[in-house]
Amino acid sequence: MEVCWRDGVVWIVSDTYEGPADLMNFFLARGKLPPADVAAQPLLDALLPLLDQLPLEERMEVLLFLAHLLFLKARALLPALPDEAPPAPESPSPPTSLLSPLLLQAWENAIRQAQGRLARPAAEDITPLPFLKPVSQMDILRAYLAVLAAQEKRQRRYAVQPPPLSIETVAQDLERYFAHTPQTTLSALFASFPRNALYWAVGLFLILSWIQEERLRYEPTNLWNGQLTWVEGNP
Repeated sequence: MEVCWRDGVVWIVSDTYEGPADLMNFFLARGKLPPADVAAQPLLDALLPLLDQLPLEERMEVLLFLAHLLFLKARALLPALPDEAPPAPESPSPPTSLLSPLLLQAWENAIRQAQGRLARPAAEDITPLPFLKPVSQMDILRAYLAVLAAQEKRQRRYAVQPPPLSIETVAQDLERYFAHTPQTTLSALFASFPRNALYWAVGLFLILSWIQEERLRYEPTNLWNGQLTWVEGNP
């Protein structure tokens, strides 16, 4: 089995398949390629030397491909569940009256719809309801005080909330870190991150962007770590 990086994708050449890696997973998922025909160990042996030569973001794509491939092979090892037979249709119960249930249901619906149109006897003791009530100055004052109380409650509620996390906030933290430590490792930088999943996602996005913009220089030392160097003269 041969594995190479061609046109931005992992290209696999084997006895049973030749083409991009993602397409092979598609064929496996659709049943076009038997999972037993794809040997995982030779593929891993061919991919590990290739990972050391790829940038960080392309390594992530390769690892996602491997995770999906192992998931498909593991699912193929599970026994297939037996198909459940559809339940037999219930035989209609014999009618208990001369009228069918559908006719009775239609009759009840017609009666329910006609209730608003049935004639009612005239009532003699009808008193008009006070729909319109005069508004006094005290009512206006109470409404104004209620609005003020609701506004103060809302301000107290949101005053204790942490400020929203933004890209600018994380970028300032990273710039202060690199100003103090211009040379560091990827693991040491991640160790300084707070335990916040959104902060980690924004921080990783900024690191990858700065590496592409050559504001950061990245030299991998192994599969999961590498040396980061802050380039002087950047804003």
